Amino acid sequence: MLPCPRHPPRNRRLSAGPPRDPAGRHSSRLDRLAASGNVNERPRHAQCMKAPTKHVICYLTESAGDWGGASRVLFSNLRLIDRSRFEPLVLLPTKGPILPLLDRIAVPYVIWGQAHEPKGILRYTMATAASIRLFRQRRVELLHVNGANYWRPAEILAARLLRIPIVTHYHVVVDKPGPFVRYSDLIVAVSAFTAEASQPKSVPKAVVHNSVVLARFDSARDIRLELDLSPDDVVVSFVGQVRDIKGVD
Repeated sequence: MLPCPRHPPRNRRLSAGPPRDPAGRHSSRLDRLAASGNVNERPRHAQCMKAPTKHVICYLTESAGDWGGASRVLFSNLRLIDRSRFEPLVLLPTKGPILPLLDRIAVPYVIWGQAHEPKGILRYTMATAASIRLFRQRRVELLHVNGANYWRPAEILAARLLRIPIVTHYHVVVDKPGPFVRYSDLIVAVSAFTAEASQPKSVPKAVVHNSVVLARFDSARDIRLELDLSPDDVVVSFVGQVRDIKGVD
């Protein structure tokens, strides 16, 4: 492999006959190529160029189904992620209905099991070692935890030991997070209220509203007549679980 030059060669106009200096030598390598007719040879810097490396993001999820809520947000994001820059890897708790979708959009996944909480020092050590091996083999650069329902999972410890940044995704207000949430480099919240009302305050938070795959609504239809609503009626709707934590009032 030829070494990459610090500066690429300047473009030169190739003439019918190579110009010569007073000593009768060809004035440049490109001129010699023009004289020989071999103008398709690439310059040195082109021979050592590599395709851009994709950044591997590992997603740790509690669901293997596109049920709605947190899982819907995650799997919508996977549909919309820029695959020219990022390579997702999903750690699923079990086999489930989401597998055909992941296969269709060519997202790699591993049937990993639930996040491995401490259940004895030996099992916890083995789970941490397995997580380290996986992260190294897959060249993971970021660990995304889709929810805050964790305590001290081995996956978080492994990421910390490897100095892999950790992002925890808050889909609801979390006022009593587990102890390992503080190891997050960033908390992503689905709304400004969720970010402001959640703990811990020591971890920086960013608001990223839920993504929407518009193609899901291509088959939507107007049901105003069925509900005895006129075209001018203002309708306020809520879609989701009716729970106090959702703030429906």
